[in-house]
Amino acid sequence: MTGSYRFEYMVLYHIFIKHTKLSFQKASFELKIGDNLTISSLIERLTILGYKNVYKVSQPFEFSYRGDVIDVYSINQNAPLRIEFF
Repeated sequence: MTGSYRFEYMVLYHIFIKHTKLSFQKASFELKIGDNLTISSLIERLTILGYKNVYKVSQPFEFSYRGDVIDVYSINQNAPLRIEFF
């Protein structure tokens, strides 16, 4: 019975890892200098991905919007990123 349990656990683990990786890849996007992107479309995209609009960014999955500046704390960064639109 121990062997069967371990096999089921390993199958579920691999399904979870594969699903998580695919979900992350689908939810990820890349921004480059010179990209044609509006502030409103970036805010909409972040909101759809589950980011919370806050006054001051302090943890992952948060963003802050002030004028032509958006600070984003991504889950794969050690600190928030600042995006300036000008």
